[in-house]
Amino acid sequence: GTTLFNIYGLCVSYPSMSYKIYNYKTYDLAELSYQKPVKSTRGNVYSCNVDKPFDVLFQSKEIVLPSDVEVGDREAYIQVDANDSDFGDFIRRLDEHNIEYIYNNCMDWFERELPFDAIKDFYIANVREDGRVRMPIPVVKRRLDIKIYDSAKNILDESALVAGTRIVIVFRVNGLKFFKKECIMDMDVVQILVMRPVVEKVVEDVRKPVAVAATEEKSKPVQKKEELEVFNRIR
Repeated sequence: GTTLFNIYGLCVSYPSMSYKIYNYKTYDLAELSYQKPVKSTRGNVYSCNVDKPFDVLFQSKEIVLPSDVEVGDREAYIQVDANDSDFGDFIRRLDEHNIEYIYNNCMDWFERELPFDAIKDFYIANVREDGRVRMPIPVVKRRLDIKIYDSAKNILDESALVAGTRIVIVFRVNGLKFFKKECIMDMDVVQILVMRPVVEKVVEDVRKPVAVAATEEKSKPVQKKEELEVFNRIR
C-alpha cells in the first residue's frame, strides 16, 4: 500500500504501511537498536537490520546540493554538505552511536571481544574528509526509484537534482552491513522535495519535461489521477 507523510506542509506518498518519521534534531539515538547480524545468501556479507517493526525515517532540513546527482547502472548518490550544520552533526553522532553499538554487542554477535579502536577503524564514517555525506538512492535501469516533488506538488525526474538546488530529503536507516574489510551503515533516500519555483510543465512521461513561460504556472500539469491524489494540504 501507499501511505502519506508530511514534508513542509505537503502530504507525500511512501510505499509502506509501517513507518515512523523522526526529527533528527530531537531524536534520541538510544532508541536506535539493531538485530543480530545474519549472513547474506549472496556473498560473504553480514547484515543486521534496525530492530523495529517499522521503517525508521528522518527528514533533513532545507539543504543545497553541492553537486549534481550521480546516477550509475546499479546505484545513484546525492552529496550533502555536512560542514557547520546541525544535520551534519546528527550524521556524525549517528556514526558514533553505531560504533558504540557494535562495540557493546560484539561478544553476542561475533563471540569475541573487539578493541574499540579496531571497530572504529573498521567502520566507514558517513561524513567524508571533505565534509560531505554521500547518500545512496535506489536505482532501476538507470532511473531513480523514488518520488521527487517540487513545492508546487509536481512530480519531477532526476534532471532537477543539479548543483545549487535547494532540497529536503527523507532518508531511511535500514541497519548495518559487515563486509570482509569494512562495516557501513545501510541507508537510502526515499523521498526528495525540490524547493524551487515551478518553471516546467510536467507531463505524464516525466523524462521529457516541457518548458513553459512563468505566466503559465497556474495551469495544471498533466498527471495520472493516482499521482495527484497523494497530495493534500494539511495546514
